[in-house]
Amino acid sequence: MNAVAPLAHRSGRAWASDAHLPSEGPSMVARDPKSLEALFYAGAHKEVLRRTVDSPRGDYDEHHTHLVVGALVFTGRTDEASTLFRAWEREPRGATTNAGTARSAAARFFLCVAECRAGRYGAALELCEQTLATRAYRAEPLARFHLHQGLGLVRYFTGVMPSAMRHAARARRHALEARFPYGRMLALDLLGHTMVQRGRIFSGIAVLEQAAELADAIDQAAFATTTRSAIVAYRAHFGADLQDASAALHRHLGDIGDADRYSKRLILTEIARGHAFRGDREAAERELQRAEDVALPDGDRRALVKLHLARALLAGLSFGEVEAAEWLTRARPLVRAAEDPALEVDIAWYEHLVAPRLFASRADADLARMATQTGIARAAHLAAARGLEGFRASDEDRFGALLAQARAGAPAGLDGVIATRMLGLLPMCCGLEPGDRIYLDAGRGLFALESHGSVTARPFPTDAQRSLLQCLAGGPRTKEQLIREVWALKVYRPESHDAVVHTAISRLRALLGAHASWVQMSGDGYRLAPGVGVVELSVAAPRTGSTRPPPAPASVTPPAIGASEGTSRRDAVLAMAASDAGITSTDVTKRLEISPMTALRLLNGLVEEGLLVRTGRGRKTCYQRRR
Repeated sequence: MNAVAPLAHRSGRAWASDAHLPSEGPSMVARDPKSLEALFYAGAHKEVLRRTVDSPRGDYDEHHTHLVVGALVFTGRTDEASTLFRAWEREPRGATTNAGTARSAAARFFLCVAECRAGRYGAALELCEQTLATRAYRAEPLARFHLHQGLGLVRYFTGVMPSAMRHAARARRHALEARFPYGRMLALDLLGHTMVQRGRIFSGIAVLEQAAELADAIDQAAFATTTRSAIVAYRAHFGADLQDASAALHRHLGDIGDADRYSKRLILTEIARGHAFRGDREAAERELQRAEDVALPDGDRRALVKLHLARALLAGLSFGEVEAAEWLTRARPLVRAAEDPALEVDIAWYEHLVAPRLFASRADADLARMATQTGIARAAHLAAARGLEGFRASDEDRFGALLAQARAGAPAGLDGVIATRMLGLLPMCCGLEPGDRIYLDAGRGLFALESHGSVTARPFPTDAQRSLLQCLAGGPRTKEQLIREVWALKVYRPESHDAVVHTAISRLRALLGAHASWVQMSGDGYRLAPGVGVVELSVAAPRTGSTRPPPAPASVTPPAIGASEGTSRRDAVLAMAASDAGITSTDVTKRLEISPMTALRLLNGLVEEGLLVRTGRGRKTCYQRRR
């Protein structure tokens, strides 16, 4: 149970529209747009009540009782719905005439939805058992549909996915037998959700698309929109559209509007998660606040748990495990382990992501129990991550696989994080707590700046900028030290070289953009701001634990080019300088396609070795091969 839940728990409007059970028969739709059936299917629950129990006489036809019960449920008046239904059953005309009919099964189903919403799963199961005990269960396909759909919901919300899937499949079959398209739509929705949770993500999404298409065909626009919200959220949550997930979520958010508040909160939360993974902490915080501002009519406990977990994710990626654990601690009391095993899987999943020490404290037996009891694919993923035998992650959970590789520090994880621009996971890939640091990866062309959950990619530095940055990573440097280490000159002349250093520092600060202040003056030189580290991903040491310091200064090579590359450039410069006219630094820059600073460093190094002779000054400086 991760991103979404079946529509029974999400949208009273959508589910009321689905509960089509007209008095004329299940295959007939009321033709009068003002009839109670038509109003009920359109989601006009308050109008249904205004014409019935809330009317001056409070009267209505007996065969509309199930509609009134449903309208009360979906307007948050569950106690009244239950009272009305029990009175209807006690009345001779109700009990004798209607008890055991498809309408009473429908009313129990609506009440079952209400009990699932409130987390009273025992009461929901009891309602299903009452329908099972009636003769109508054996005689009426509609009663069988409502029974299995209700049982499927109970099993889904109690995290028993194999059983939920079986009941959803039976409900679909009975709805088809009864020529009940609304019921088939409900069953397809539940079936799709259970398939996704079991790791059959693409097949489950396809079934949900069938449910949305059927909703369109029977003029259930609200249901179709809500189901498509689930589809978009699932595709983002499990990585079906890693490249286009954010754009798809934003497009769908515009389609939802304010009517479907559960879907709006769901999509906003998923957008926030995406921002956190991509390293945009401010945007993630903004979208989470928007999600929290969307009030749900029934004070959804499960939705509150989801928000706390999203907060834990953002806190963990931005500030570390201690802050993440605070939000996880808030979520735990809201979850009753015996009744909410699916939510317990959610909490364990987020522990694995951002609170590994908390996850490590979980017993192997508990992880195995969760995976076996629920049948949820990510529970099996957690058991496999612990190394337990007999469990494996879903091959279709692409994002889960990426997160597992990032948590393990696998090279494939780093490749995936960079390819998908999920730069918020860079610290996780390197086994580091969130902080202020600079990431360099020449092989992948990555230059990224991290500041506690905000990770931005910048243009890759020139060789000169990279050498200067590597030098400063080793600690404060005077201008003389910079001239010797970065430009490889043996003699420091302030009148000539200070301007070179100042220009290089200015360009490095410009490259750092909003983080230009990370390069600070230090006495007669410069340094990186305290706490700012430099991580060279292409030369990083193998992981040995949960944290790893930035590369030691001794491992930094000032020229910042490989030996073979440096040798070939050196030979090329010597060959060019053999002509009588000589060469300039501009010639070297253009011919070798390197930065001006690298060209100057090559030429000055050859002069120091005595292989080149420098003549002229300023722009007229020329270099010739020593004869």
